[in-house]
Amino acid sequence: MTNQQLFSSLQLIDTPLTATDKLAAFGLTNALLDVAATQNTAILHFWTLPPTLILGLKDRHLPALTAALGDVASQGYDYFIRNSGGLAVVSDGGILNVSLFIPQLTDDHLSVDDGYA
Repeated sequence: MTNQQLFSSLQLIDTPLTATDKLAAFGLTNALLDVAATQNTAILHFWTLPPTLILGLKDRHLPALTAALGDVASQGYDYFIRNSGGLAVVSDGGILNVSLFIPQLTDDHLSVDDGYA
């Protein structure tokens, strides 16, 4: 069975987020993962944030992280560490973030690194 046969629809969602609800992007991510799985549908999510540095869990171990985050803040960027994903990404008004959620087809669980590969 091909992916074309498995998914008959694709849901599109557009979410402009503000600095005060920046963490909602990742709460919404978790909700959309659940919806994709339970409804067996692919979801394409577009979202934007004001100037923000989004750090991944691995970024917590960077040397001199505290000093670097001070520099980021001095340039007008907010920042936070998300509880999922890979390494840091920068978002601002000129960047359109895109997330594609596809229902898991097997019981095999991939590590973050394997998923990105």
